[in-house]
Amino acid sequence: MSKQASSIHISLLSYICKNEALYVLWGILLIVLTSQISIPLKPVPITLQTFGVMLVGLTFTRTAAIKAIAGYLALGLLGLPVFANFGSGYHYLLGPTGGYLVGFLVSVAIMSSIRPFLHNQNFFCIAVNCLIGTVVILTLGIVRLSHFIGFEKAIYSGLLPFIFPGIVKALLLALTVRYLKLNRT
Repeated sequence: MSKQASSIHISLLSYICKNEALYVLWGILLIVLTSQISIPLKPVPITLQTFGVMLVGLTFTRTAAIKAIAGYLALGLLGLPVFANFGSGYHYLLGPTGGYLVGFLVSVAIMSSIRPFLHNQNFFCIAVNCLIGTVVILTLGIVRLSHFIGFEKAIYSGLLPFIFPGIVKALLLALTVRYLKLNRT
């Protein structure tokens, strides 16, 4: 990327960062796009969605992060195909994956609340915050999923397949956020 293109890119990001409504729309779009990148397992697919959710939780203000996730959930509940594999409708929130969706909202609230206390925004602190967000999402997801398939099966199908991808996503997020912070003008 040329220096001029990089400057335009940073200027656009700076403008978006100053406007909360654009920030929220950007967050919703990011989550919608990452939701569609998935490995279709049953009953819960592995998606890049949590990468988008946690990126919002790590970089947005608490208010903007909550609004972005709430907006994403609202669009899906209203019937727009924004959930994983272009899903939509209230049955997603009430069904086996509902706990994970609620976990997105709770995790960004927690992650964005913890961030100010991590004075040293180094790779380790960011990765720990990501892991906390991952634990919140998986815990709420398993609680809801267990109502449908039982606790033991929920652990086998709603937790174990997500441990390694969750760790990889946390590490990639920490690298991404460090890169964004170091290259912000």
